[in-house]
Amino acid sequence: MADAKLGWSNKGVKGNVVESVTGDIESGKAIGTDELVVRDTKFLDADENIDWEKWAPNGGRVPGTIKENQTIPAGTIIDRYGSQWGKYTSPAGVPYEQRALPYIENPNAYHKYEVLKPIDNVTISEIAPAFEQVGGGIQYELPNNIKKLKELDYIKEIK
Repeated sequence: MADAKLGWSNKGVKGNVVESVTGDIESGKAIGTDELVVRDTKFLDADENIDWEKWAPNGGRVPGTIKENQTIPAGTIIDRYGSQWGKYTSPAGVPYEQRALPYIENPNAYHKYEVLKPIDNVTISEIAPAFEQVGGGIQYELPNNIKKLKELDYIKEIK
């Protein structure tokens, strides 16, 4: 599994800081950066990394919905919340709650991409409920991270 520290921050997870960040979001103030802040410390393991296996086993996939070796055609719009180091995306527009992410929603961490060339070897599945979120959206596990796909001109950021 990829390093859980890539693409998120545990800054502000403890004490009143999380309440402050949550209050800022609820009051309409955006977090000033694209950092992802974990909603609750219970989602972290003893080393303060997100405990993906405990909270989102099976790669966050609903068993029986997994389609491997799929292709995302050119012209498709995909998106994700998080850094360019991640490999998980969704079709553009999947509601945040259906992504079953452990983070406080941060619009500054949202990125949208246009697929320029067909992307092969994609695993497509329904997102399982996780991190006290409903799931139910669609996720694409890409063969490479966003950064690499941008470097190879498979995708470009459009937001």
